[in-house]
Amino acid sequence: MLSTSSDDLFGLACAVFLGGALSACSADSKPASSAPQTEARVATVDACAERVIAAFEARSGDALAAAAHPVRGIRFTPFGFVRPEEDVVLDANALRGAFDDDAVRDWGNLAESDERIRMKPAAYFERFVLHPASGWEPAAGSDAASYEAAAFDVDTLESDLAKAYPHGHVIQRRRPPSTPNDAEHDGAVLRVVCEAYEGAWYTVGIVHSEWTP
Repeated sequence: MLSTSSDDLFGLACAVFLGGALSACSADSKPASSAPQTEARVATVDACAERVIAAFEARSGDALAAAAHPVRGIRFTPFGFVRPEEDVVLDANALRGAFDDDAVRDWGNLAESDERIRMKPAAYFERFVLHPASGWEPAAGSDAASYEAAAFDVDTLESDLAKAYPHGHVIQRRRPPSTPNDAEHDGAVLRVVCEAYEGAWYTVGIVHSEWTP
């Protein structure tokens, strides 16, 4: 079963290989600057996650393009389970202009409803990547599971991730519930999936999940 661990965004402890083997990563590294990286290669999984989240927060297409896997791009999953036939994949060129892209894309179903998510890339990023007003916080595997238990079979979700990203490593973040005693129905989890390519780490997946009525 997939397991993950995390620490502060700027000091992530370690990510666990989705297939089951531990990955080596730095526990103490922090970025020298909060500015998103647009050229430098990153050598650890924690730096990979830091980089892509900083790029989204800065609304920087150039930084997103640099963070994306050079061959696979970044796949965006809005509700938990990866759907290769529906999830939108944006390569570096598309990400570079994503915040100014006026094209409305179909990102898949809105949870389990028949309603489709049709948004411009920037609107999708705001809703499904950047939406917590209070920001994402670290989430250990058990924290994420408790947030998702009401909406998903977490074991199946983790198995699905392992199949979709057999060489991936995941960093989890969560949105604190606005109602502390009802975390299962009022929380969200964001997973950043990174893979190694030619000696550096790049983001291949952004997986968002939350409970919906």
